[in-house]
Amino acid sequence: MKLDRIARSAFALLAASAAGACARVAPTPPPPVPAPVPSAPAADGPRVGETAGTDARLMRCVVRNGAMEVVDLHYDPVTGDTSAAYPTTAEHAMNARWYVDNEPIVFAGLRYFKYGLPRLLGAWELVPRGAYEGVTVFVEPGTSAGPPDTLYLPVNARCMFQPYQGSSNVGAVRG
Repeated sequence: MKLDRIARSAFALLAASAAGACARVAPTPPPPVPAPVPSAPAADGPRVGETAGTDARLMRCVVRNGAMEVVDLHYDPVTGDTSAAYPTTAEHAMNARWYVDNEPIVFAGLRYFKYGLPRLLGAWELVPRGAYEGVTVFVEPGTSAGPPDTLYLPVNARCMFQPYQGSSNVGAVRG
C-alpha cells in the first residue's frame, strides 16, 4: 500500500511536470513602434515627400554633330517636359532604310551585322571611328587601329546605340 501511494505520487509529479512542459506560453509582445520623427528640411532641398519645386536639373547623353556629349536639361516634374529637345536626324540610324531593313553594313573592309538589341551607353563609353551613310560609327576606347570586332551606331540622339558584329567574309555587296 505504501509502495502504491509512492508510485501514485511519483506518477502525479511526473504528469504535472509533463503538462507544464507542454503548456503553451503566451509570446512576448513586440516592442512598440516609435513615433516617426519629423525630418528637417535639407539645406538646399525639399522635405521628405515634397517635390523639388517646378524645375529640376538633369544631365543627358546626346549624340550631336558626330560626337557624344553630356548636356544639361531642365526637367519640370509637373509637366514631364525638358527644356531642350534633341530630335532624331539623318545623323542617327533610326530612320535610315538600311537600318530599318536590317541590312548589313560594310565598314573598314568588313561586313557587319546587327547584334542584339540597341542599348543605352554613357558619353565616356565610346569614341567616334568613322561614318556609314552619314551616321557616325563608334567603337570602344582602346580599340586597335584595324577593323574593330564591334561597331556601335547611334539609333537616336539620346545615346541609344545598335551594336554590329563584324564578319571577315566580305564579298561584293548585293543590291
